This record gives sequence, C-alpha cells and structure tokens, in this order.
Amino acid sequence: MQIGFIKLHRQLLEWEWYDDINTFRLFTHLLLKANYEPKKWHGIDIGIGQFLTSRETLARETALSEQQVRTALTKLKSTNEITSQATNNYSLISITNWEKWQGSNQPSNNPSTSYQPAINQPSTTTKEVKKERSKDTKEIDTSLFDNFWVLYPRKINKADAKKIFTNIIKKGVVDYETIIIGVKNYNEKCRGQDEKFIAHATTWLNKERWADQYQTAEKPTAENQQSRLNQLKEQYL
Repeated sequence: MQIGFIKLHRQLLEWEWYDDINTFRLFTHLLLKANYEPKKWHGIDIGIGQFLTSRETLARETALSEQQVRTALTKLKSTNEITSQATNNYSLISITNWEKWQGSNQPSNNPSTSYQPAINQPSTTTKEVKKERSKDTKEIDTSLFDNFWVLYPRKINKADAKKIFTNIIKKGVVDYETIIIGVKNYNEKCRGQDEKFIAHATTWLNKERWADQYQTAEKPTAENQQSRLNQLKEQYL
C-alpha cells in the first residue's frame, strides 16, 4: 500500500481542464501515481514525476473506459501537462511540470520564492494556449468536416456541428480517422431508421459517440463505402 500525500493547490480551479471531469480525474490520478523519488525497474530508470503504466491499467484504476483514458491523455499531451513514451508492454508517463505541481512548500504569498511564479504559471499558460488555438482555427482543412457531414445521417444544425467538430480536431481530443470510422458505423446503424431517433450531429460529437460500438447487419466493403460516400456527396454537396 502506498503512503504519503500529494499537494493539490487551489490554482487548479483556474486550470483549463478543471471542468473536464475525466481529464481532471486522470491527471489527479497521475499525480498520485508518479514517483516522488528516483527508482529502477527491470533496468529502467524511472525519475521523479514519472511512472510506468498502460491505458488498460489506468482505465481499471480510475473506472474510466480505455477510450476515455485515451482521450484524456491526448488532451493532457496537447497542453504539455504530460509526455508519454510507449513500448509494446507499457508507457512511461512523465508529469512535465512536476516541480510546478509538487515543488517547494514555501508560502505562496512570498514573491521571492520559486513557488509563487510556479502556481501562477497554469493561468498564464492557459491564456497563451487559448490565444494560439484561436489563431490556428482557420487552418483546418474544411474538407474534413465536409466529409463528416456527408456521412452523418441527419442533416440538422450544420453550423454548430462544424464549430464543435473543428474544436475537437484542434484540441486533439481524437484523431480525424477515428471520427470518420465512428460516423460510418453510425450511418450504417441508422440506415432505414426513423430520423427522429437519430441524434443531432452536435449531440453525437459532444458525447464522443464515435467511441460507441455499433451493431450493423453486414460489414460494408471498401468499394461499397466509397460508392455510398460518392452518392451522399452528390446529394448534399
């Protein structure tokens, strides 16, 4: 059984992932699991703020699904909270700013200490990251959303769906290929179904439904999928 404790500063209330329950839960778990002193395992040096794990292990320990763990890790990497070195058997997770989160115990009201700038850093970093993302939003290839929209089985509220889709891709919540595979499967599932039972695209994206497992009557071939895509393009673009 592990003993001891970690520090959880109130500055986390201003952290950009604080309102993302899964990401906040996973990051807190990573802080709890990371080494507070250097260790060795099977000849591998594991430093302070690092530990060995896997997505499956993290899912079991946090009661999140593997997809939720994968998404949360991607978000944490996108804002440089962690880095990960993967092998066939495990991943070496490193808390990028371990000193910032678990560093000096000196009082935060003393401007001469190294801790004061550290606890203010997440807020500054958040503003810089948001500003940078805002500048880069227009750089996303619009054909990515067009391909998604062609495949989506219910054409409602396109403008809002495009904003959500763009935000997901920009933040690296999930890769484009995963979304397309998910929407193709959902399209097949909904074929012949009453439209009122089909989710709006905004709902589908917000709830990360690309990770759902869909049962379809028959697995389409690549040739059939391309033919279906061409038909939809002719109809909606």
